[in-house]
Amino acid sequence: MAEADTVQQVFAPLDEAITTLSDDLRVSYWAALPEELANLNNNEIHVENGAPTAAAIAQLTALGDRFKAAKAAVGLTATQTAIQLTIVKGMREAKVDANLMITPEAIGTLVATVADVILAGAPSTTILDPSVGTGNLLLTVMRQLPLAGDAHRHGYGVDNNEDLLAVADAFARQLNESVEWFHQDGIAPLVVPPVDMVVNEPPVGYYPLDDVAKDFATRAEEGHSFAHHLFIEQGMHYVQDGGFGFFIIPTALFNSKEARGLTAWMAQQTYIQALLELPKGLFQDENVAKSILVLQKHGGAAQQAKQILLAGIPNPDDHRGIAEFFQNVRDWRKDNIKTNH
Repeated sequence: MAEADTVQQVFAPLDEAITTLSDDLRVSYWAALPEELANLNNNEIHVENGAPTAAAIAQLTALGDRFKAAKAAVGLTATQTAIQLTIVKGMREAKVDANLMITPEAIGTLVATVADVILAGAPSTTILDPSVGTGNLLLTVMRQLPLAGDAHRHGYGVDNNEDLLAVADAFARQLNESVEWFHQDGIAPLVVPPVDMVVNEPPVGYYPLDDVAKDFATRAEEGHSFAHHLFIEQGMHYVQDGGFGFFIIPTALFNSKEARGLTAWMAQQTYIQALLELPKGLFQDENVAKSILVLQKHGGAAQQAKQILLAGIPNPDDHRGIAEFFQNVRDWRKDNIKTNH
């Protein structure tokens, strides 16, 4: 069966259930989405003040049974893709800000693969995303990054948007992933423990709270600081010595004059190990193309790569090109990366 058909088996009943709940409660698809996922997670339909109606409950129950049967038949990978599709649909209909849009699965998969090759068995049981949004990047990496033996993986997701966290929590529960969520400003002090690695696609733009940013080395000398600079520093602050950060950044990040403070901080606190340009075909506009920045925190077994890996990742459809690319990364890693294991 084609992958699209497999995903459609799960998406169709879920999409219809969210639409049914949306119509009955007279709320947007985006507002109904976490409510319906919660219904599925709890195996019961939440009723408040007589809503949804008895007729809608009957319909939702039947659709929920269809969804669960399809999920059991096709597995969690197709289920994750189906939920991603509902999130994208809801965000587009609600005209959600571009900075809050879901990280595409193709990009998350490339981040997970890059991390797997570079870590090569190094500790990765705890992962933080300080601007987690709907959780898709964090969950994709958690699900696709292999674990040794009986080890378990635990995630930490931080975001100041309660609606996004509600979706993220319900999403993670559908995928049976262990994640703690923190509803707070990701630039403010966090209460998470030191983690093995951080994954993050930082929101691009200005951070408005100058008083919070004042203690960051990457703050602007005048005016508001760039949020994406601050999130890179914040993420690495909570990584253990010798641990890694994998950041999805604008490809042109280092071309601005404001980047001088960022690069100075990186040189003092991290090793810049790799900068990998994501396939341009993944972006509708080449001007918004992004890359994966790989940082390793000073300490532990870490050392600066003899040669920073600067490369472009082939299009995922180019199977031979992708295989050769990652073999080249493996070869580079042997001579350039030391990890805590």
